[in-house]
Parts: sequence; structure tokens; C-alpha cells
Amino acid sequence: MRRLAQGILLFLCAVFAACVRQGEKPYISGGKVSQRAVDSLVCLQERHYTWGSNFKVVADSLRLESFPVKGRGAVVYRGERVVVAEFMVQPADSVDSIWVKVAHSQEVQGWLRESELLPRIVPDDPVSRFIHSFSGVRVLAFMALLSVFAVFSLFLYSRRRGGFLLCPVAADGFYPLLWLSFLSLAAVSYGTLRRFFPEVWLHFYFNPVLNPFAHPFVLCAFLSCVWASLVALLAAVDDLFRHSSSHEFFVCMLGWFALGMACGLFFAFATYYYVGYALCALWLACLVKRYRSCQGGRAYRCGHCGAWLQSKGACPCCGALNE
Repeated sequence: MRRLAQGILLFLCAVFAACVRQGEKPYISGGKVSQRAVDSLVCLQERHYTWGSNFKVVADSLRLESFPVKGRGAVVYRGERVVVAEFMVQPADSVDSIWVKVAHSQEVQGWLRESELLPRIVPDDPVSRFIHSFSGVRVLAFMALLSVFAVFSLFLYSRRRGGFLLCPVAADGFYPLLWLSFLSLAAVSYGTLRRFFPEVWLHFYFNPVLNPFAHPFVLCAFLSCVWASLVALLAAVDDLFRHSSSHEFFVCMLGWFALGMACGLFFAFATYYYVGYALCALWLACLVKRYRSCQGGRAYRCGHCGAWLQSKGACPCCGALNE
């Protein structure tokens, strides 16, 4: 336990040392910075990106116009990177008055409506690409189906073994329950951000900073829960690895994945429709009650798989006889 605590402390130090610290807001004054710098900061607050922002094309192609002569622009293809070079307002355009000039190289550059540009690009940052990849409807549906498949696999396994769906060492431990608690709170915070603070989430999407203390309170709570859930998961995996065989380790990890995906998707969806807060509070109360009830009956531990037992005898997890 002492080595585990030291490992968690070292991990936290490494995480917060690697986090990018958001600097103080610059002092905007005509004598201090140029007008273009002032305009860039204003644009960053209004549009969440500005001159010099780098993006990666995720659509099949981008058709760029060349003003003032239209129809002579260039084409940028999927996977190529572009940078924002200029903004322009076209009041006569009935579709979108904001045009953005992007450049792939000195020769390949041109203009595009902002409404047509943003759905086809993603910020050239690993965190932004991760958010973009896991925000699509297809990915969420795939994760839900994968979670259902994991539950079904565990159900078949439990029927063959004639035991409980999840191994007791995975269902009753302190760290797995702590991981589920932080994961549920992170899902509720995510749903709150998307429902009530979309601009805050959009600004984080374009300018990701993993330091939780450099953001507003709601986003700070979300990032803190994410970091805490990662630490709790590492501790749970370490504890499970030391007290189970390789086969039981795989089964328990499959159960954690299914339960974690189900909790994350459910609470994020429920919070968007206002009922997630009450359900999350009820779920946390059930986890606390579960932990207390399990602690009351932990008198022995299986010598084969490490599962907690109320009395000596056959282990309900692996079937080994303990005398």
C-alpha cells in the first residue's frame, strides 16, 4: 500500500508538471501592443480561434476561393494542415457574411465561409482531435454496442461458471468503486458543460489546456474528475493485478469497461435532460452503501484469487477451497 501511494503521488506530480499553465491575460493598450494583436485577442474571445490557429482537414476536401476573382481557388485534401491567415466580412453574402482565409502553403491558399470551414476541420492538437473523434454519433453508438457486447459476454461467462457476473474483487474493492464515482461525476460535469455552458466547452475544444485550475469552475470540476478517475483506475488495476490470475484479470477488466461505458454514456445523456443530477446522487449513495456492506463482511481473503470472503470455504469467484 505504501508503494502504491508513492506511485500515485509521483503520477500526480508528473501530470501537473506536464499540464500547460495558462498565462495571465495580456494588458491591452494602444501603447503596449499593436492593433492587430488587440483584434486577434478579441477574435479569440468571440470565435475561440484567431490568426495563426492551426487546423487539420477532416473532410474529403476544402474548396478555397480566390478573391476578387471567384472560381480560381485551390483545393486542400483530407489530412492536410492549414493555418488561419485573415478574416473578411461580406455583408452582401446571404449565406454567411464571415469569410476566413486559410493557407496550406505559400501557393495553396484561399477563402472559405466560416460556416463551411468549421465542420470540415479540427484543431491541430491531440486533445482536440481526441474530443472530435469521441464526439460523433457513430463513435458513441459503437461504444454503446461494445458495452452491450461486453455485458453479454460476461453474462455467458457467469452462466458457464455458475457464479456472479462480476468477480467480487472487482465489484467490492475500494478503488473500483472510487473510479466509478469519479467517472460518474465526470459524465455529469460533461453533460452540464454541453447543456448549460456550450461556449466554455467550445473554447476548451479550440484551446485545450489540461490544467484544471486554469479554467472556469464547471470545466475545472470536469477535468479534476477525469484526472481523479484515471488515478483511481490505475490503483484499481494495480490492486486487481496483484490479487487475481491472468484469466480473472481479463474478465474483471471486461466488466469494468462495460460498467464504466454504461455509467459515462447514461449520466452524460441524462444530465443533458436535467435528470442526471438526482440519478447520480442516488448512484453515489448506492456505491457508498455497497462499500460499507462489503467491508462489514470482509473477514477472510481467498488464497488463490485474492477475493474477499465472509467465511472459510469455497471461493465464489474462483471455486478454490479455503480452510
